[in-house]
Amino acid sequence: MEGEIFGFVGVGKMGTPMSTRLLAAGQKVCVYDRDEQAIAGMVKAGAQRGASAAAVASTAETVFLSLPNPEIVQTVALGKLGVIEGTKVKRVVDFSTIGPRTAGIVAKALAERGIAYVDAPVSGGLAGARNGTLAVMVSCPKPIYTELEAILKTFGKVFHLGETAGQAQTMKLANNLLAAAALAVSSEAMVMGVKAGLDPKVMLDVINAGSGRNSATQDKFPRSVLPGTFDFGFATGLSYKDVRLCVDEAESLGVPMVVGAAVRQMLAVTHALPALLHRQFVVCPHLRLGARRLHARQHDPAVESPARVAAGRGEDGTRVRTGVRLRDAVHHGGGVPRCRALQKCGFGGSPPGRRVVLVAGRRRPHGRTRHARGHPDQLAGAAYWHCGFAARGAGIWLEHSPDPGEPL
Repeated sequence: MEGEIFGFVGVGKMGTPMSTRLLAAGQKVCVYDRDEQAIAGMVKAGAQRGASAAAVASTAETVFLSLPNPEIVQTVALGKLGVIEGTKVKRVVDFSTIGPRTAGIVAKALAERGIAYVDAPVSGGLAGARNGTLAVMVSCPKPIYTELEAILKTFGKVFHLGETAGQAQTMKLANNLLAAAALAVSSEAMVMGVKAGLDPKVMLDVINAGSGRNSATQDKFPRSVLPGTFDFGFATGLSYKDVRLCVDEAESLGVPMVVGAAVRQMLAVTHALPALLHRQFVVCPHLRLGARRLHARQHDPAVESPARVAAGRGEDGTRVRTGVRLRDAVHHGGGVPRCRALQKCGFGGSPPGRRVVLVAGRRRPHGRTRHARGHPDQLAGAAYWHCGFAARGAGIWLEHSPDPGEPL
C-alpha cells in the first residue's frame, strides 16, 4: 500500500490524532469533516482537503471513518454525498463504535456496490490515539485483514476477531461496559472511604496493589479525579451510547445483564443532567463572571438546607443568595436530581439568550475555588458519580456563559 492516498472522514477528538499518525508515518491523507476548523487544522498538518465524504472516497481506495454514533455513520457511509457515492473507494475501515446491527447494515449496503466494510472499533482513548497504543479490534475477511494489517498497526495493537461485520463491535461494547462499570463502582467505593476519613491517595495505592484494581483506579482517578480536572477524554453521552448499545445487544442475544442495566440507567440520568439544568435553572444578571459563586434572585426567604448559601445583595440592590452548590441539589441515594433547594433560590425558567454551563470547583481552606472547566457532559458525570466531590467540601458550580450563541 506504499504511496497510496488514504481517506479519513471524521477528524474530531479521535480522528485528528489518528490521521496525524498517518501523516507522521509518511502517508498521504485526504480528510473531511463537517467542522471546517478541524479540516483546516489537518490541512495545516499536511493533509489534503476533501469537499465531502464522497469526494474523499473518490480520491482514496481505503477510507477510514471515525464518527460518534450509528446514525451519523449510516448517513456518512450510505447517504447523499456519502462514501458509497465515491468512484475510487474499495475498502471502508470503520473505527466508530456503532453496535453489531448497524455494522451489518452498512456492510451489506456497501457490499452491493463492491465496497468491503472493515469493522474496526478502537479502545485506548485520546492518549492511545496520540501515542499509537490503541487496541484495534478488527472483523473482516482474512485476506482483507492481511492487506490492511500493516497500516492498522500505525494506530496500535491489532486483533483479528473474526470475518463477520459486527464481531469487533461486540468486543468493543463488552470492553466499554466494563470500563463504565469500573468507574461507577470505584467512585462509590472511594467516596465511602473518604467520608470515613481515609486519604484518597492511600486508598488508591491499596486498591491498585490488591484485587480491586481496575482502569478507573489505575488511570482515571489519579489522572483526572484527585486533581479535580475530570478530563477523562470521553464524554458521558458517548459512554451512555456505548453501554446502551451493549445492553441492547445482550438482550437481543437473550443474555441477562442485571449489572449492565444498572450502569445504563445511571448513565442515562447522568447524560440528562445538563439538559435538566438548562431547563430549570437560570443565572440572574448579578452573576460575577469570575464564577466563584452563583447569584440567584431570592424569591423565598426560607431557603432550605442543605443548600449552602450566603446572603448578599445584587448590583441593583436586590437581595440575592450566593454559593449554592449543585452537589447539594443531587440526591445521592437514588440518583434522581432534586432541584427543590435551588428552585427556592429563584431558579425558574430560562429566558432567551441565556445558558448555563457546569464548572467543577474544589473549595479550599482559604476560601478560594479552583475551577476545572470542561464539557457539560463530563462535568455532569463527575457530579453524578461523585468522583471525590464529597471530599473536602468540593462542589459543582453553575456559571453563566457570556456567549449565548454557543450551544450547551
